[in-house]
Amino acid sequence: MIEDWGGVSAAFENPNEAELAIVIIDMDRETTVTSETLHNNVGYTVYEGMTVKGIPDTTILRGKIIVDNNEFYGKKYDGKFVKRKIEKKILEAYSF
Repeated sequence: MIEDWGGVSAAFENPNEAELAIVIIDMDRETTVTSETLHNNVGYTVYEGMTVKGIPDTTILRGKIIVDNNEFYGKKYDGKFVKRKIEKKILEAYSF
């Protein structure tokens, strides 16, 4: 039996129905950020040239490995937008 950590246990019991992604990070690995190495459609990043430590190694989505050692094995549209509500007090605290 899996303990319930706020809905996490349900994701492990029914991975095809959950919207949980598990990311395994190599905390010793370093890399320099470039727009070419990011997986997005923007073409630029404000973090260009920054050296970062702690690189995602494996990503598991709905029970399937979609990224392993920086190789993408997922399919287009595997991800799905999950609408979230931001509490009013948080918006007020960070508004300018």
